[in-house]
Amino acid sequence: MTETYHGFIDTAYDALLVFEACNSGLLPKVQRRFSDRERQTIRSGAVYVWDEEETGMRRWTDGRTWSPSRVHGCFLIYYELEGRRHQFQGLIKKALSLCTDDKRKLHLVCYYSREDVESGCLVSPTNDSRFNGVQVYEERYPEI
Repeated sequence: MTETYHGFIDTAYDALLVFEACNSGLLPKVQRRFSDRERQTIRSGAVYVWDEEETGMRRWTDGRTWSPSRVHGCFLIYYELEGRRHQFQGLIKKALSLCTDDKRKLHLVCYYSREDVESGCLVSPTNDSRFNGVQVYEERYPEI
C-alpha cells in the first residue's frame, strides 16, 4: 500500500492541496483497507486519502490504540496510547473528513511524531514545490 503523500498536513489548505492533487491524478488515493502487514508500515509522515464511495470505507482502521478525539480547527487529533497505563507516546493522528460540492465524501489521515514536525523533517504541501502547479478550487469544498 502506497502512502498518498509523505509529509505533514498543517492546515486545511494543506489538506485541500492533497485532495486536489489526488483529483488530478498527481497523488494516489487508497483503494482498499490495509492488511495487518500493511498496517505495520504506518510511519511518521504517512498521509492517506480515500474516497468513501470508491472504496466503500467509512472508517479508517489501523490496529492501534488511540486517545479520544480532540478538535483542532477542522481536524480531529488522536494520540497513540501505549503500555498498560495508556501513556501518550508514539504517533499522533490528524484526521479530516468532508463532503465535496458533488456529494463525494473524502477522508484524509496524517500520522506524525511531534519530534519530526518540530525538527522540520516533515514538509507540508504548502511548502513542497511538488504542489506549485496544483490549483485549489475552494468552491469544491463547501464545508471548509
